[in-house]
Amino acid sequence: MSEVPLLLHSLREFSPIIFPALEAAGARRILEIGSEAGLLTRELCEWARQRDGSVTAIEPLPRDEHRELERDLGLELVVGKSPAALEGLDAFDAYFIDGDHNYWCVSNEIRHAFAGEASPLVILHDVA
Repeated sequence: MSEVPLLLHSLREFSPIIFPALEAAGARRILEIGSEAGLLTRELCEWARQRDGSVTAIEPLPRDEHRELERDLGLELVVGKSPAALEGLDAFDAYFIDGDHNYWCVSNEIRHAFAGEASPLVILHDVA
């Protein structure tokens, strides 16, 4: 076993697992909570565009990259902090939860994802 810790900064590093999981789940409406620099967001938008899907990102501090993705790839950007930013949003087929890393936020985001009869694909990153 390696003594070097495995540090994975971005969910994008899991793309070889993420995109087959989205396909298997039949996901078309995707929500990303916490998109940081927009690296995975770009890949999600490109993937969704090829499948007549959509991507919404909740980001409290959007960057120029987010505005570019809105303009060029149809990203729906919700500026604000989750879970409050989830209010009024419809259900999604897939949720990427990588926002504020505390129990209260993450547990409320998960409750939102599984509200009612929903059974979406939910992928969490560094929430332990």
